[in-house]
This record gives sequence, C-alpha cells and structure tokens, in this order.
Amino acid sequence: MRNERSAQSILALLAAVFLTAAVSAHVVLADRAWSHAEDSLEQISDALAGHFAVWLDERRGDALVLSKDRLLAEKVETYLADGDDRLGVFLRERLRSLIEAYPYRSVILLAPDGRRVLDVGRESEEIEPSQVDVGLKAVATRVPVTSELHVEEEDGRLELDIDLGVPLQTVANGPAVAALSISIDPARMIGFVVRGLPLLDHGMEVVLGQRVDDKVVIVDPRGTPDGSENVIIRPLSEPELPAAMAARGVRGIVEGVDYKGARVVAYLRDVPDSNWFLLVKLDRGEIARAERQSGAMVALSTVLAWAVAFLGLRTRMTRLANERLEAEIQVRRRQAELTHQIDLDARRLEAIQEGIPIGLAIVTLDRRFESVNEAFVQMTGFTRRDLLGHSTRMIYPTEEIFVDLGVRAYGALAAGQVFSDIVTLRRQDGTDIRVAMTARQIRSEPPTTVWACEDVTARLRQQRDLAQAQIALQKQAQDLARSNAELEQFAYVASHDLRQPLRQISSYTTLLERRYGDQLPDDARSFLNFACAGAKRMDRLILDLLEYSRVGRAERAFALVDLTDPIRDAAGNLALDVAETGTDLTLPDRAPAIHGDEVELLRLFQNLIGNAVKYRDPSRPCRVAVTAVETEDQVVVRVADNGIGIPADAAERVFGIFQRLHQGDGVEGTGIGLAVCRKIVEHHRGTIIVEPGADGVGSVFVVSFPCPS
Repeated sequence: MRNERSAQSILALLAAVFLTAAVSAHVVLADRAWSHAEDSLEQISDALAGHFAVWLDERRGDALVLSKDRLLAEKVETYLADGDDRLGVFLRERLRSLIEAYPYRSVILLAPDGRRVLDVGRESEEIEPSQVDVGLKAVATRVPVTSELHVEEEDGRLELDIDLGVPLQTVANGPAVAALSISIDPARMIGFVVRGLPLLDHGMEVVLGQRVDDKVVIVDPRGTPDGSENVIIRPLSEPELPAAMAARGVRGIVEGVDYKGARVVAYLRDVPDSNWFLLVKLDRGEIARAERQSGAMVALSTVLAWAVAFLGLRTRMTRLANERLEAEIQVRRRQAELTHQIDLDARRLEAIQEGIPIGLAIVTLDRRFESVNEAFVQMTGFTRRDLLGHSTRMIYPTEEIFVDLGVRAYGALAAGQVFSDIVTLRRQDGTDIRVAMTARQIRSEPPTTVWACEDVTARLRQQRDLAQAQIALQKQAQDLARSNAELEQFAYVASHDLRQPLRQISSYTTLLERRYGDQLPDDARSFLNFACAGAKRMDRLILDLLEYSRVGRAERAFALVDLTDPIRDAAGNLALDVAETGTDLTLPDRAPAIHGDEVELLRLFQNLIGNAVKYRDPSRPCRVAVTAVETEDQVVVRVADNGIGIPADAAERVFGIFQRLHQGDGVEGTGIGLAVCRKIVEHHRGTIIVEPGADGVGSVFVVSFPCPS
C-alpha cells in the first residue's frame, strides 16, 4: 500500500513538473522561431548580396573572354566587309548560343559607328539608346563596359536592365572592328541566383528595389499575383510597404504588408556598388505556423513523457531483477570470449613467427631457449628438440664470445635499452656465420628476452668486395688522371719540337727563294714553292692535331650557355670570308641554352659555318642557314648550305680524322675540322650527323644536345 501511495505522489509531482516545463518550452520555442526567422532572413540576404556581386563579376569575366575571341572578331570584320549571308547565319547562331548559355535578354552586334548589324532575342525593332551607348563606349575604350541597373520601357511594360558592351578586336590592343551590346534581365538573374542558393527557406521571397523620385521601383522575379509583370512601381508614402521603408533608408529587420497585401517580416540591405536595395521577406503566417507546430510538439512530448514515466515506475523493480541476471550471463559470456580470443591471438602470433624470414628466439634469464621459429632453425641447422630447454652456449663457437655477449647484452637490457650487434655463430654442421642480432626484454613473469637474428654473412662479403672494387676504381681514376696529364704534356712538347724544324725549313726555303729565285729555273722555283707550302701545311696539321687532343680536356666547368652568343661570335669571326664570297648567311634571332663550354661551342659553329662557305658551289650563289629549336628532351641546331654536298656513302667517314673528300680542288684543309666537331659534340653528350640538303642540293649538319633540364 505504501509503495502504491508513493507511486501516486511521484506521478502527481511529475505531472506538475511536465506541465510547467511544457509552458516554458512553448515560450522558448516561440521566441526561437522568431529569432530563427530573423537570422535566416539576414543570412540569406548577405549570401544573396554576395551572389549578386559574384554573378555580375562572372558576367564581366564572360565579356572579357568574348573581347579576346580573335576568331569571332575576324569573322565579324569579314561580314562587315562583304556581307556574306552564310557568315551572317553563323554569327547569328553564335549570338543565339550566348543567350542560351547565359541569362541574357538580347545580344546586338553593332558597327563602330553604332549601326545595328545583327540582333538576337529582341522583340522590338527599336534599339534602346543605353545599348548603343554602352557599345560605342566599349569601341572607344577598347575594354568591356558595364552599365548600372536601370529601368526601361518596352512595348508599354517597364523592364529592369543591365547592359554589357564588349569590343571585338582582331589584334590585341588594336582598334575595335565592332561591338557586342548584351542586355541582361536582372529579374531572370535574381531567379537564377535564388535557384542556385540552397540556404533559401521555404516560403521566402527575394526582390530588388530602387527609389525613383517619390516612387519605389520593385523587381520581383515571380511577378504580380496575376503573373503580368516583374517590375512594380508603388508610391513612396505607403507606410507599411517594406520596399517603401527601404527606399526611405530603413535597413535591417522590419514588419509590414508587401505589395501583394500579405503581412510579412523582411530584411532590408543595400546591393553592393549600386543604388539598389535587396529585400528578403517571409510570410508572417509561416512563423505563426512554426509556433503552432512547436506548441503541438511540446504538448505531445509532455504526454509521452508522462506516459513513459508512469510505465517506467511500474516496471522498475522487474527491470532491476532482469538486469542483475543479464549481467551475470554477460560476465560468463565475456569470459568465454576472452579465453577464445587469447587462444586465437596465440595461434596468430605463432603463425606470424613461423612466416617471417628473420630468425626469432625467446630466451629465459638463465639463457635457455624457450621458443624458436622455423627461420631460426634453418639458420642454425639445429632442430627444435636440440634447442628448446638447452643453453644458448651451443650456438657460439667459443666460450669468450658467449660470455662477452651476455655481459654487454643483458647490461643494456636491464637498463631498458634495445641491444644490437653483429656476432659470429656456429651452425650445427660446424660452419661459422655472421649474424645481426637485436634483443629486447619482454615484461613478463618471469622476464624473457626476444632475439631477432639475421644471417648477414653474404651481405658482409658483398660489402667487402664492393669496398675493394671502389679502391681499385679510385686507383684506376688516379692512373687515368696521371696518364691524361702526361699525354697533355707530351702533346705540348711534341707540337713544340715538331714545329721548330718546320719553321726552320719554311724560313730557309723562303730565304733561298728571295736570294736566288732569279737565278733558278722555273721547275726549281716550283720545287721551292712546293716545299714551303708543304712545311706550312705540316705546321697547320700539327696545330690541328694539338687542338683535337685538347678537346674536352680543359679544366673549365660546364655552365649554362645561350647558343645565340657562340653562333653569332662564330659568324663574326668569319665575316671577312662571308663578305668576300658573297654568302647569304642566315642566323636564328634567338637560340636555346644548354650546359656546355662556350669556347668549344664557338669552335664547333665556326668550323661548321666555315666549311659551308669553303665548300660552296661556284655555279650558284652561296646560301648558309643556321636554325636552332628545342624539343621535349633535345636542343637541335642545323647548319644547311647549297654547296657541293657530301655523298651518302661518306656521311660517316667525313667525321674521321685526316678525311678529305675533295682532294686537289684548291680548297685548303687538313681533314681534322669535322673530327674536332664530333669530339666537341660528344664531349657535350650530343650527336652530330650530316644529311643531304633539300632536293639533293648541298648538305645539312644536324647537331643534337641534351636539354639543360
């Protein structure tokens, strides 16, 4: 009986508490509904203002893109010149595609003098002066022009309008050949922006407005209730009209009656960078509906809560008994699950240990094997029966190694550190191996140690062989450097010693000719000339050989070289030969850059251009063209001429040393120039080949270098 009275008292107290809470919750929710409506109106108004600004910026960006459409400008210029009907159809379709792609009302193509050439989207034959003005302004300034929001009257109806003027230019910064005048319907723009704004709540409406004298102009994308117009004009004196309030300078949250006669709550704010205002409104009935819904929900929640409390009180004792029994069952079930999980983890750990390729051994504090995996068995050659329970001394070749490792390892492990070292172990068959061992102590009772062991015998042998190979390679490099230095010295001495007697021969033969030339017969003077020319040719040959040996041996480091400089310097060095032979020499205005030696590159291009001039065809004017281009991975330089050419079967032989294809043709040369060219190119990790010229006339030397990257 006492329990029943207590339950009735608790139920009565709960009813009073729930009723008080319901009244308070209704008041709070009503205030929250109003606050939510006002906050939503403000947030959506700010978001819409930003969207309008972004939308206008996007349209200005579209106009800038159209102004840079050179193909469209060229077609318009052609159409203005000859009036081709097919081109007119193409341009009309292009203008229509702009209206379909963007919320434009119409697009008019204007000549520079303001004359209408084509229009798409207009229902009237007359052109609004504002559209002509913005087009002419775009022609004059050569940049896209945007008008302000303004109201226009068309066919007896008021329409809001924004005009964009787009100049069409065939060349950048050139005069405009025509202009596009684009009319934008802001009512469609409002609808376009509103549809793309997910924040807009159900029942909210958005309008634009502007004060004009003693009236207010309202732009509603939904139009009047009968759907007849989007632009509405009302007197500024209407006291409860939110748009009139905004026109009078009121901003923020207001209540009033809109032009449709509905009582609304609205948020008023300015449109950035214009004299227009933005009005976002919500029907007052929507907020009242939300209040009623919250009241119904509070009442229903109160009844349900009281019913739940009643049922809870009736079943509390039974639930406690059931919970106690369920808890005991859960404890037993959890114990069984933990036992199963421990067994499963143990089997998984054993599978992991057996599957890894590194030997693992668990060792007790008295250094006996407790567990080993298959990799450890394979590495040591002992069976598990031989190892488990026995001392680890059996795998060490000497007692000293066993004791020393124990002192060092277990001292570090006792300090909580990880021990690592490479130790010599002895397999069951008596062979010694080098093993990288890492040990970590496991916190267990009693404590044990896990040893990870890897056979590194082959790896250490490879490292030793690699070190020996590196030493041998360094010795070879030193020998090569010494040999190169000796060769350089030999080349200098040889050239000096060989040239000295040649200078004497040349000097004495010249002196002999001067003193006794008149007394000698003609054949004797010819012999003296041959001897003198042979000495000079031998001296030139020695100098060329010396230069050939020095290619790639200079101590200058490679740097980034603009090929324009060595090509022009080479042409400058050959200016006298070019002028004397009347050669038409063409050089690139700009050449790519490569990593290289500028001195060697100058010699390369001087040889190639000089050969082109030297081996010209006397039957036609000499022409030499040098070009340079950069591909994805190469820089390619071509030296083309219309000279006597090189046979296809000699295309490789011509780069050999002492190779001359044209003997006795009166052209000086030692046959080393192209060999020097190939050596310079190979020093720069490139290639050089010769190809027949166009139509089989002359030759083209193609030099390819790797790109600097």
